[in-house]
Amino acid sequence: MRKMTKKDWASSKYFNPVEFKCPCGCNSHPEDMDYYLVRILTKLRQKYGPVRVTCGVRCQKYNDSLKGSVKNSYHVKHKAADIYIKGICDTEKGRQELIKYARKRKGFKYAYCNIGGNHPNMGNAVHIEVR
Repeated sequence: MRKMTKKDWASSKYFNPVEFKCPCGCNSHPEDMDYYLVRILTKLRQKYGPVRVTCGVRCQKYNDSLKGSVKNSYHVKHKAADIYIKGICDTEKGRQELIKYARKRKGFKYAYCNIGGNHPNMGNAVHIEVR
């Protein structure tokens, strides 16, 4: 894993570590997000517009408290984010398009979203993981 460096964060036009902080408020070191994840999110921002990180890094305690979360979540490893892009994520077709575009980016591993009710807990967000 290549972590974001201070220089990477300083040169990032669209994101900062605070956006990736664990929702429980702990010090989960969001500055250590995976470089390729932030690059993919940057590419999505350049193509579709502002990207809101609805969930970035999670501490293990917070992750374990979530219904349906997996023990070895990539959120805990700083290699996943759930995102929302206004307009594009509001339809199943848009979420599918976003995943298709992300899939072509370097470092991409996996993505999922709520299509046909298969992940209702995701709402209109899209989950993206990197290797």
